[in-house]
Amino acid sequence: TQVQVKAEPPASGPIFPEFSADLRTLDGDAPVDLIVPDLPTGADTIDAIIRVRERRASRTDGGADEILPAAGRTVTIVGVLTGGTLRRTGTTDENGEVRFLALPGAYECLVASPPQSAAQTWHGYVNLASPSFSPIAGAVEIELAPRVPFVGHVTDAFGLPVEAGVLTLERRVEWKEDQQLVIAPAPFEAQLGEDGAYVTWVDPGTYDLRVSPDLGTGAPNTFETGLVVGDEGLRFDLGLPLPGLLHLTVAGPSGAWIPGSEVELWADGDDGAPRLLAIGTTGERGFIDIIVPHLGRDAALLFEHLQ
Repeated sequence: TQVQVKAEPPASGPIFPEFSADLRTLDGDAPVDLIVPDLPTGADTIDAIIRVRERRASRTDGGADEILPAAGRTVTIVGVLTGGTLRRTGTTDENGEVRFLALPGAYECLVASPPQSAAQTWHGYVNLASPSFSPIAGAVEIELAPRVPFVGHVTDAFGLPVEAGVLTLERRVEWKEDQQLVIAPAPFEAQLGEDGAYVTWVDPGTYDLRVSPDLGTGAPNTFETGLVVGDEGLRFDLGLPLPGLLHLTVAGPSGAWIPGSEVELWADGDDGAPRLLAIGTTGERGFIDIIVPHLGRDAALLFEHLQ
């Protein structure tokens, strides 16, 4: 039997570019050797250091911004080097530093910031130098910019503030042809507060927004897509439409109502994939009233009956 095997270096220990090999296995339990290729001539390993700092804007007029160590950030580097691709991942310490045993060369780099962080995620390219060219092997400084505000008010169809609910922002994945690392953070969330105001801090990019008002507000769930957040942030005030009400009765082949039946309401998303909009259970007479979310566009709806 012929199989293809992919080998990657361990987090600590011998280092080599990842590689694939076609192996022919033998019957029984006979061992199969996988030979790691030699490193390119003159390619000595280096102890690379990446220092990550985050810039925080001053809270006083005319004050200087603070530059602080960014601890607990996941840093990933990927380099297409002679002999294969080398990928290393680590987490910054309390000093904002992460060390990699690597090979000298140019690397694509991603510093991931969690949604609750005040600093942006960073993507770019770094050059890790050998000790003969740098007094500190592979020393690289990366500064994370502050996140920008996404702020606004939400009102219902009568112009009254929607004072309870959650806004969820999902960043669209942006992938260029030569990229191997992609920024795909967890969704950002904001709570609707007094006067329907909300604010959250995000990275610049293109987002899809989901507004989920509390049931007591009477306002429908609403979706807005393709919102572009620039380097200065975005103010987005949203007026929700009147909720649509779907009265649905579930009956069997004989026409008898089916109580206690779970019903799901789905719609096709922008990418063609189905998206769950609402879920509920029929009452004693086999019917259910469902508030239909506002999609902001025409969509085909699919009802799924779960016994």
